[in-house]
Amino acid sequence: MSRNNLIIISIIAVICIIAALVINSKNQPETGLSSEQLFLPELKEKLNMVDKVLIQHSGNEAIILTKSNDRWAHTEKSNYKANFTAIRDLLTQLAEAKLFEAKTTKEKNYIQLGVEEVTKEKGSGSRVTIYSKEKLLEDIIIGRYKINKGTYLRKAKEKQSWLTQSKLIVQSRALDWLDTNLVNINENNIKSVEYSPIDDTPYKITRNTNNESYKVVHGGKSSAPKNPRFVDNIARLINEIKPVDVAKREGGINKENIFSSRIYKTFDGMTIVAICSKQKEDKTAQITFDFTVPEPANSSNSAQLAQQYRKEFSPWVYTIDDSIFGKFNKQLGDIVELNAK
Repeated sequence: MSRNNLIIISIIAVICIIAALVINSKNQPETGLSSEQLFLPELKEKLNMVDKVLIQHSGNEAIILTKSNDRWAHTEKSNYKANFTAIRDLLTQLAEAKLFEAKTTKEKNYIQLGVEEVTKEKGSGSRVTIYSKEKLLEDIIIGRYKINKGTYLRKAKEKQSWLTQSKLIVQSRALDWLDTNLVNINENNIKSVEYSPIDDTPYKITRNTNNESYKVVHGGKSSAPKNPRFVDNIARLINEIKPVDVAKREGGINKENIFSSRIYKTFDGMTIVAICSKQKEDKTAQITFDFTVPEPANSSNSAQLAQQYRKEFSPWVYTIDDSIFGKFNKQLGDIVELNAK
């Protein structure tokens, strides 16, 4: 092999080595960070001290969540019970977010990561401000989530932005921060449901023991349902109601708007009265609940549960959507053969 060829091969080898080093360096974090460095190193020790979280998305009013006596409430919804699980998950994920790569410090480039300033008028990310006894603990802007990489984050008062090993997607609807779990009655404990619509035939589904199937009573007659599952669904629906909004009751539903009522009775003596309003143009309706237990109660547990439900749910009017309204107002013809001989 000639000397010139050896020189050429040597040059090519050096170029390949340099190229490999450059490519490898680009794949490494810019700062050579340890995967154990936390974005918010002090937050984990202070999680139990947090008593206020403010969440801001552009175009929306700020969501304010506050804790008092170990109970989280949604301030903008008349202090209705907040979604504790969602709050806990958000705070825990922030506390555990680990630094992966330092990103831009230039304000003009923030928008590419979604970590630009967030106000009611602008911003594509989420701003989460955390307090303890009115003292500011953290103020963070949560940007885009990059699949298989992590979430871009920036402290609101700092220029440095980061790619972190985390998956943080902050919900922007007020509903997502409400506790939408309402009544939870054991299906085996439901004895009867009496349905009374304003403009249709009233009926009742009932049984003597929880080992029996329901029968349908209407107009002084008793009928077998078309399908036992339809009737079972009517009974268990009380556990499936998930509101899409909530407001203080303050007199309840206007009597002119009432569409129907349902009276649930349990084997251990609880009575639940649910009143439903007519649907609105946006395909929603409203519903209220009242809970009573006869004296003496058949079960002390039943009395305690009724008192708990009365305290938690009776003071509120809940908005339900079209799917729940349709299930809630099944007509007699939907469950029995009216023309059967």
